[in-house]
Amino acid sequence: MLRKLTDMIYYLPNDESTDRPSIGYVKGRKYSLMVDAGASPLHVQLFLHELEQNGLKRPDFVFLTHWHWDHVFGLATLKESNVLSIACKMTNERLIKMRKWEWTPEAIESRLSTGEDVEFCMRMMEMEYPGFRHIQIATAEITFEDRLVLDLGGITCELLRVGGPHTEDSVICFVQEEKVLFLGDASGEDLLQVPAREYRCKLGDLLHRLEPLPFELVVPGHWGDEKRDDTLRDICLEMEKTENELYHIPSSMQVADGK
Repeated sequence: MLRKLTDMIYYLPNDESTDRPSIGYVKGRKYSLMVDAGASPLHVQLFLHELEQNGLKRPDFVFLTHWHWDHVFGLATLKESNVLSIACKMTNERLIKMRKWEWTPEAIESRLSTGEDVEFCMRMMEMEYPGFRHIQIATAEITFEDRLVLDLGGITCELLRVGGPHTEDSVICFVQEEKVLFLGDASGEDLLQVPAREYRCKLGDLLHRLEPLPFELVVPGHWGDEKRDDTLRDICLEMEKTENELYHIPSSMQVADGK
């Protein structure tokens, strides 16, 4: 069921059963923006149905937070409906590469062995696409380097490539007037398990990029909306956890909060 955050912002919650991420919707006076393209045609159809049920028009634009399958495989369906797509150049380069992928058992096994894909994603993907049939990968029509500002009519969306531990191409969407941030998976772990020192460094860089933005509410990719302080605190806690693991600090020697 579509959730309403403000009069101008809605989102379809994530679904853990097939690892579907949340899909956002920003309504301006002139245009509307969809945040992420969903995991499959069925995911897109559910989102469009929810918009219709709530009296909201179909999106004019869709932007991709990063290249992972669950956020982009619905793009081909949206393009059939003439929804203009937006992605950073780094994301689009990955999509161009993915369009060449084959979905035979041999090709999948090869990507798993090289780390291009991971077992968890393959399990979830096959639930959306039985036998890995009918997978279509589209590319974005509008690309940008690191920042793009969209005026939807009274609503300004600032798209910022922030990178982070999950993927280098991660882009967030800050809706300025509503003080809402669509985070995507930017704060999530790297599925390929990068070294702890690199992971902590990327978390710190992400925190440095987020702190100056005056957002109050956050919509992450794979859990429910939360307040600003919760998001920033979770990143700090993950950094602390990683540092403790990196330097093997026993729990008995860790200083408790506020002491």
